[in-house]
Amino acid sequence: MNKKMVLVVLIVVILIIMISLIIYLKSTKGIFSTTEKNSNDITYEKNNENIINKEINHSITYKIHDKYDLGSFNHSKRGYYVDTYKMENSPWFYIINMGRQYTGGFSIEIAEVKINENNEVEVIVKENVPKDDESVVMAITHPSVCLELSKKPTSIKIINTEGEIFEALN
Repeated sequence: MNKKMVLVVLIVVILIIMISLIIYLKSTKGIFSTTEKNSNDITYEKNNENIINKEINHSITYKIHDKYDLGSFNHSKRGYYVDTYKMENSPWFYIINMGRQYTGGFSIEIAEVKINENNEVEVIVKENVPKDDESVVMAITHPSVCLELSKKPTSIKIINTEGEIFEALN
């Protein structure tokens, strides 16, 4: 191959990578955008970015993110991680993991969030597992979901619908 041909192939590959990156960034844009609300009524909203907003008659509000970049967290273990920005009044993120699964078909979702007047939080998650006769992809997966709280709760308890407790991993 001559030098011109190699250069053309290299430019095409770079363009493909750049287009893929732009598409990826557009698809994740706005994951952590916030909606200001002045009402203390219980509200429910699900927008096209798969975020659920709820505002409760307490001083903590929450959002559920079903798309979340786990970053450097060791998501191979079952339990939850706590993360926040190092700024005043920043939200608190609780990344809840099912742990490493060796096939597809597993998922986790937040079924209920209870916040009492003392800002104690109880989160109930539903862990979905594939049926024995269900066809699944053979791939390692790490099902997780993220709960964003507007501020740090006094305490938090995360359990599944079977009553099993998720432990803090950090």
